[in-house]
Amino acid sequence: MTFPSDATAHDIHEAIAALSVQADDIHSLLLGKGEQWDPAAAFLYAALQPLTEAKRAGDLAVRLSPPRPKDYRKGGWIRTHTGRKFWPLDPRPEDIDAQDIAYQLAGKYRYQASTRYDVATHSVAVMRMAVVTARKEKMSEQMVKDIAALALLHDADEAYLPDIPRPVKEHIPGWGLIELAVRQAAHIRFGLTAVPYEAQMIIKECDDFALALEIEALGLDEHGDWPDSGVMPVDPDVAEAGRVELQKNPLEAESAWMRAFLMSVPAELAAPRAPEPEEAIDDHDPEALAEAFLALPPPERVTEHGLALSTRMARLIAGPVDVPQPGMLAEPKQSWMREQQTEAVDPRVERNRRRLEEDG
Repeated sequence: MTFPSDATAHDIHEAIAALSVQADDIHSLLLGKGEQWDPAAAFLYAALQPLTEAKRAGDLAVRLSPPRPKDYRKGGWIRTHTGRKFWPLDPRPEDIDAQDIAYQLAGKYRYQASTRYDVATHSVAVMRMAVVTARKEKMSEQMVKDIAALALLHDADEAYLPDIPRPVKEHIPGWGLIELAVRQAAHIRFGLTAVPYEAQMIIKECDDFALALEIEALGLDEHGDWPDSGVMPVDPDVAEAGRVELQKNPLEAESAWMRAFLMSVPAELAAPRAPEPEEAIDDHDPEALAEAFLALPPPERVTEHGLALSTRMARLIAGPVDVPQPGMLAEPKQSWMREQQTEAVDPRVERNRRRLEEDG
């Protein structure tokens, strides 16, 4: 299976979705890409990953899901500080909230929590150095504000994703694309899509400055063998702006980040958006419950949401069921459960069950 160099993720998905892929061939498809994990290969890996899990579960012949509906969200969701749902593998601008970023960055400490220096305070220090640098280069005030906002968001992905150490991250194919997608969603959410490359390089340089200042101030390189210790700023004004200051508690770090952000982003963009209400499903309507369950892609049917739907269907069909106690699931009970199965059961599951009975 080959794709042209200009193939988009959508092109690859459409091409793969039209094929019947045997689980035994999955690894050969992945290995065909070798070590060159370009965006197309990363997308291919993400698309095929559920199939490898299905193989381990005993399903030897699986087919990729058909094209998804417009409201499909990839992967599961997490609950944020403000109560929103956020899909880490399918981030969208409308799911981003500045309060979530401020709170969640303030509660995360850098260097695998070996210090008490949080990511929110680090972001504010990078922002201060970037603002000083931009003003020394005589950029416009609007550009200075955009740089300040971008600097505060340069680690926004860590508000929604785990902070994986660099030595580990470089061995996780596609992880950089996941982080980038979250940051891009944040940039779109706050109107930061037209910042020139030179301005972004200022932030990258100040991030390196911050690393060097933090390593020195926090005593992280006592033996002088840190693999990437950053670059110390030459300009004393920049160095003073990035001076390391430990906050007394996460609330102070959150407040400092939020104050800086509100000074950099227009109020109408920084204001939180009310999350859209979820469509309620009538527990007394079996067709609605079944439709909601079957609309989920197979990997999500075993998530918390999928299991909750299936439990609601079971209660509607079978009525109240006592919690099973040890010894209750004897052979007669299992036979009764099999008799209750309907024609809607996946034939592959039924086939595998019969094989297990014959072997046993």
